[in-house]
Amino acid sequence: MMNEQLLDSKFETEIFNSQIEMKSLFYNLETEIQSNISNLSDFAFESHTDLKQLIISTNVTLQDNLKALQTDIMQQLQQVTDQNLITQAIITDFKSDILNNLSAIATYMNNNQLSMKNNFSFTNSQITNLNTTMQTNFNQVIADVQNTNMNIKNNFTQTNQKIDTVNAQINAVVTNNQFQTQIDLLKQQIQNISVSVSISQSMTSDQYRCLMIAAWYGSYTARDNYFNSEQYLIYLTDSGCPLLKWW
Repeated sequence: MMNEQLLDSKFETEIFNSQIEMKSLFYNLETEIQSNISNLSDFAFESHTDLKQLIISTNVTLQDNLKALQTDIMQQLQQVTDQNLITQAIITDFKSDILNNLSAIATYMNNNQLSMKNNFSFTNSQITNLNTTMQTNFNQVIADVQNTNMNIKNNFTQTNQKIDTVNAQINAVVTNNQFQTQIDLLKQQIQNISVSVSISQSMTSDQYRCLMIAAWYGSYTARDNYFNSEQYLIYLTDSGCPLLKWW
């Protein structure tokens, strides 16, 4: 009888000790899970802040480049307009010179028909000089037009190069690995605690929903390469998610 009592007492003691040990293990597990959740919240906040700052900085740089490009294009278009006006003025002066020279020839011929008959060689010399002058003026007009066309071509070549540079910067932002790296790190943190979260029953539905929103938002931005803080705020407000306090 005494032996049975001792065995029962020993068995009860072992059960009691086992219960204490199990409670301690569950307490440690719950503490670790809460710590992981806290670490995830801190990491998600830091990642979100870094992404937001990176996007704001990139947008400012792109806007500055686009404004500078727009200013350059407007200046070059104004230069083209000015050069066209100069060319038109040169052509107008050239036409005026031709008309004046033709008028002078007609007047000279009308007033000096007899002299022209008696001294044709002098008249021929005058005409030769006039032709030389007209040819020189015409060559100058051609050179001015060609120079203007070359300037216009060079201006548009420079503009196209600047447009290509801005496009390359935009493509670099779209394909920038910094965004994907931040998102991958956040998703990895969520995966690291997924097993512990599934074991613990202490997590509230709001906390679980917050984690799902964080995971969904990471996939959303990675897929569309797009950051819309207003849509995110509306979603968090409608869901009543505690993540809203990060904003």
